[in-house]
Amino acid sequence: MALKRANDNIVLARDLLQILMDTLPEDILIIRKYLADRDIKELKKRLHKMIGALRYCAVPGVTQAVLHLAELIREPIEVGQAPIDSRKVEKGVEQLEKEYEALNIWHQSQAGHFTLNQL
Repeated sequence: MALKRANDNIVLARDLLQILMDTLPEDILIIRKYLADRDIKELKKRLHKMIGALRYCAVPGVTQAVLHLAELIREPIEVGQAPIDSRKVEKGVEQLEKEYEALNIWHQSQAGHFTLNQL
């Protein structure tokens, strides 16, 4: 999938994955900061940016974790709807961290061994 989105350019697909691997730790730290500051507006912006970037990398675990976080911080649509559940959001961030760690382990094990079928 990532290779297809990179127009069958394996170098581009590999570079996009590397950029993701380089930026995800900082993104997670920023997410944690926004949560600590209760800055939901900036948190939404960061998650939206991440969702856009993740469209170019075939990393379903990380993508699902980010989409889940975005869903958890959605503003209530109707009056009386439950506010953001900080415990669920914290668990969502923990899941994102786990997904990043799993991706990082895989990425390190694949360093220099990418083929067209692996991306």
